[in-house]
Amino acid sequence: MENHYDEEDADWVTMASRYAAIEEQPRFRELDTHLYSHPHLAWPLLLELLAEVPDDLVFLVGCGPLETFINRHGAAFVDQLECEARENERFREAIVEVNLRQGKLPAPVESRLVAAFGRRFELLPRLEDE
Repeated sequence: MENHYDEEDADWVTMASRYAAIEEQPRFRELDTHLYSHPHLAWPLLLELLAEVPDDLVFLVGCGPLETFINRHGAAFVDQLECEARENERFREAIVEVNLRQGKLPAPVESRLVAAFGRRFELLPRLEDE
């Protein structure tokens, strides 16, 4: 859906505003907090958010909360991530937007995730100062 001006609300409707309207629903309000301190609570909320957003907004889940989740908890949730990549097309679309730098997770975990996420997913190269 293209950005447009909503005469009734006298405001612009953009991808960001449409995503925010979903992300700010009461059931998703704790997602950001859980991403950092309670990953076992964040995981199901993340999957609900991914299921809720329209197709054209899936990428925002990938480059937002999914990226944060994988960078912080990918090693602990590698089994769940692999399973979701096998079974969930929307997840595979979102995963392409995740920035994961080589060396962020243990090498065996990175190898498993790269294999599970498919050809379109690539690790970012290590930074020179690492």
